[in-house]
Amino acid sequence: MSELARPLPLGATGARTRDASGTLSLRLRLTWEAAAYGVLIMCAFGFRLWDLGSRAMHHDESLHAYNAYQILQGRGYDYAPVLHGPFQFFGMALTFFLTGGASDTSARILPALFGGVLALLPLAFRGRLGRLGALLASALIAFSPALLYYSRFAREDIYAAVFSLGIIICIWRYIDEKKPHYLYISAVLLALSFATKETTFVFAAIMLIFLNLWVAFEFADQSRGRGGIARGAVFLGYAPFAWLIAALWPFIGGIRRRLGLDERHPAVDVLVIMGTLAGPQFAAAVKVPLEAAGLGINPGADERMLAVPVVIALVGASAIVGLVWDQRAWLTVALCFWAPYTLLFTAFLTDINGFGGGIWQSLDYWIGQHAVQRGDQPEFYYLMFWPAYEYLALVFAGPALLHYCLRGGPGSWLLTIITVCALLFAFGAESFTGGTAIVIAECLALVVAAFTLFLAVRGEVFERFLVFWTAASLVAYSLVGEKMPWLTVHTTVPFVILAAYSGGRFFSRLVATRRTDGVARQRRFTLGRTTASAVAAPIALLALLSMRTTILATYDHGDVPREFLFYNQTSPDAPDVVERVDRIAEASGRGNGLRVQVDRTDPWPWGWYFRDYNVTFDEMGADFRPEADSVLLVASPNETYSSAYIDAYQPAQPYTLRWAFPEDYRGIGEKKDLAEGIGDFASSLGNSDTWDHWWGFWFHRDILPQGGVEGRLFVPLEFEAVDPGPSSSTPVGRGEASTRPAGDIEGRYIIGRLGAQPGQMDLPLGLALDAAGDVYVVDSGNSRIQKFDPRGGPLAAVGTAGTAPGQFNQPSDVAVDAAGNVYVADTWNHRIQKFAPDLTPILAWGQPTRDLINPAPDRFWAPRGIVVDHQGNILVADTGTNRIRRYTPDGVHIGDFGRRGKETGEFQDPTGIAVGPDGSIYVAEAGNARIQKFDASGRFLAAWPIEDWSERSLRNKPRIEALPDGRLIGTDAPHARLLLISGGGHVTARLEKVVDVPLFSPEGVAFDAKQGFVYVTDGLAGHIRRFPFTDFALR
Repeated sequence: MSELARPLPLGATGARTRDASGTLSLRLRLTWEAAAYGVLIMCAFGFRLWDLGSRAMHHDESLHAYNAYQILQGRGYDYAPVLHGPFQFFGMALTFFLTGGASDTSARILPALFGGVLALLPLAFRGRLGRLGALLASALIAFSPALLYYSRFAREDIYAAVFSLGIIICIWRYIDEKKPHYLYISAVLLALSFATKETTFVFAAIMLIFLNLWVAFEFADQSRGRGGIARGAVFLGYAPFAWLIAALWPFIGGIRRRLGLDERHPAVDVLVIMGTLAGPQFAAAVKVPLEAAGLGINPGADERMLAVPVVIALVGASAIVGLVWDQRAWLTVALCFWAPYTLLFTAFLTDINGFGGGIWQSLDYWIGQHAVQRGDQPEFYYLMFWPAYEYLALVFAGPALLHYCLRGGPGSWLLTIITVCALLFAFGAESFTGGTAIVIAECLALVVAAFTLFLAVRGEVFERFLVFWTAASLVAYSLVGEKMPWLTVHTTVPFVILAAYSGGRFFSRLVATRRTDGVARQRRFTLGRTTASAVAAPIALLALLSMRTTILATYDHGDVPREFLFYNQTSPDAPDVVERVDRIAEASGRGNGLRVQVDRTDPWPWGWYFRDYNVTFDEMGADFRPEADSVLLVASPNETYSSAYIDAYQPAQPYTLRWAFPEDYRGIGEKKDLAEGIGDFASSLGNSDTWDHWWGFWFHRDILPQGGVEGRLFVPLEFEAVDPGPSSSTPVGRGEASTRPAGDIEGRYIIGRLGAQPGQMDLPLGLALDAAGDVYVVDSGNSRIQKFDPRGGPLAAVGTAGTAPGQFNQPSDVAVDAAGNVYVADTWNHRIQKFAPDLTPILAWGQPTRDLINPAPDRFWAPRGIVVDHQGNILVADTGTNRIRRYTPDGVHIGDFGRRGKETGEFQDPTGIAVGPDGSIYVAEAGNARIQKFDASGRFLAAWPIEDWSERSLRNKPRIEALPDGRLIGTDAPHARLLLISGGGHVTARLEKVVDVPLFSPEGVAFDAKQGFVYVTDGLAGHIRRFPFTDFALR
């Protein structure tokens, strides 16, 4: 073994005897090791602390920071399990105090510091990891995309990761050195971990299971009849009861002697300590079998009658076991655990009820949440993070898992196969019917997997532990109901430690020096060194790519959901809104007295951002009326009701509050039956689209945010002098009819106004004309389709919010065929609806797909564009699956063209579609910022980049209309203008206003070839503008 891999000698205090060359070599290596750690320390803390306030505060971050701010303000703290443990709140409040105030930056300082500490902890683990392994562990932690991202995130996970790794280090240091102070430190860390997050229950369970199996293995070694199958049978006999033997060790001396159990292994001490401290925390788990047996336990008095005796019994039993084990040591350990635990949960003795909340409600609440399935993610969710983000660690840890599980020969192979089969059964149990019996079988399968995995790994117990910790963490978090991206921290840490240990040993053995008569002799050229050099080159390349991934995820995409490192994220629009309100408060002299009213529909992160203002959270429905001079933040669904007070406000500033990563991966193996799902996934690997799609994400992060929570900022006209906002005039059409410009002699006029009444509109999007010149418009905010005559008189309407025929969920576009039938892209119902000319429902087809790569013919994902071709067939721009789908008027699928990508004939978020006079098909892409032209059959003809569409924004959903001469008109809502595009794909004109009246948010466009008029929906204004095409020449 090389010097770098060799465990440090325990208790060595003197210098080793070496010749001058060896001494010089040792000092040189230590110097380089120290230098490497110095660089890692600076990078770890620097990367975590740099520019902490640049990212918008996530919903959860704002909740945590707000509650910590209340502590700083002297308003106290009450434990609530939904917000996890008290440690982060008191820690963050202390940070606010020490840094001089609360801000986005100061809210993230503590997790950033803990993230740096996490990268330092392997230094204390060198005795087990080896010096090269510890250095590699620090490097992998310092630059891990997931660990770096969540070290800059005001959540509890990075704290819990530090505490968990610290506990493991203390356990192994105690095993090696048998010094009790490691037990005391681990007790403090365990208390802090329970007071931080409920993931500690998962960690503690994994540790207790492994310790129990380890102790059983040691007992089997000591017992008579060792060797071969007999030893394995003895182990299986001890495994269910090893914990009980450890707990009763002082009481059963006679029994132990008969069994040959004379030596108390240090693992027994650790099991006793972990069990007596963690055991009472699992008190609420007693409800699970009781409720499974049909005993209903009502919250309140009934639950207290159960909780109090159970907790007292567990604490009492733990105390008896601990005191008999070692009175002095256990009292110290108990004090180290219960003192910080009690102080934190009782808010430093100001809320005594908090102690009961911690020891019962914390687990009880999250057991209940298991059935809620927050996140609704597939069971392979956490497995995706390793190749997507931790691929550098995967290079080492992947082969290490296979090596350690299989190196023991045929016996290990068989045990590994049993482990895999047991886990497949556990994950596929939902494929079977059988109720309670299947649940029991699933639990037994997990028990079998734990036993066989432990036995499959031969060799050092530490290697067995690393494999067990890594695999058990992945399995546990994949099985729990709540699956959120921040929980990947808890699967990444063991994975990285395993990778570092195996990588350190691998390289150390390759470059090991040859020893002759105890003297090290350097060898310049050896097979090992050559292999190490050959392997190091691609690993160095992967390290550079990993650094690129880390920087992109942390800094470039920190609040832009092109990463699945977060579930959803507050968009950069939110800080812009806050900055504008701050500017108004300062310029107007109102200061913190500025009145701010926030729609209760979406209170966070506004509660944090406006914590110092005179803010209230109100229901902003039909009966809402704002207070005088109040700044309003209105959720998009309630903008409809703003017509009652809109005239007192400047033009609304639209914003995206939250947006989400498009979860394309949900289509992988989407089958109820596990075997069918695996087969479906395997078959998809033969499809080039699958690999192209994965490569596009892995290397380019080639993806756009999908969905979003929208809102509007309304600023009173009173503040127009100090803050003119996006425009100094109210959008035309929002005022009363008497104030609206009348139609002029050239045919310019306005159809509709903002509102929910017949003839009024809220966020109108696509529109189309029939042969008679009647206008059909998607009134998206009101979940309906409206029909107007050529002069703007309302004729018919259909729709409300819902999923039934004739109901809509954020429809986007509309088309009319030669017979007058109307087709609607019902976007978030993922379907197409067909109506008669009078808007009577006729037909609907389509369902949401989970397979965005190869959707079934009747499956869509967020279709946003629709048009009728010259043969009367329906062309649908299915945005989520990135293809154009063709159907007969009766909804029969004819064919598709296109797939996800950047090449010609491929699409990235197609949102608009039009058919030219010669039957050519034009497709507008938001993601690739271009228009592609195809012939009538779907064969690619040309592609034209449109720079105006290059802004990545949820508002960037361009739509197009083909003109009789082959030119196109395109919308550009983010820049509030229309584009005139030549037949060769060049933007020849931009129209931002009609005469002197600006467009505010052009969303959809249609052209009346008979009269020469352009119709455009102005989404923010809530109306349709009509003007002659010649206005493009008057721009």
